Amino acid sequence: LTGIVMCAGGIGLLTGKRWAKGVYFAGLGMLLYALVNSPGYYIGKPGSWLVLTTFAVSGVFTLVFGVLGLTLREEGGAK
Repeated sequence: LTGIVMCAGGIGLLTGKRWAKGVYFAGLGMLLYALVNSPGYYIGKPGSWLVLTTFAVSGVFTLVFGVLGLTLREEGGAK
């Protein structure tokens, strides 16, 4: 469901739909929730450092794109 919402938000942003920004942020929120929740399943398992590193890096990118989405001006796109 997270992937579907994120794809819909991205396509909406690329095509300039009015609803796209809200869907974009909903998708980022869903992803951030998954990135906070999922590492609990892997902590303590041997050899899980790569998975946990992937979650951490993905979380940083999610936050960066969230901040960029809030701060960048819209140039003829969705409003």
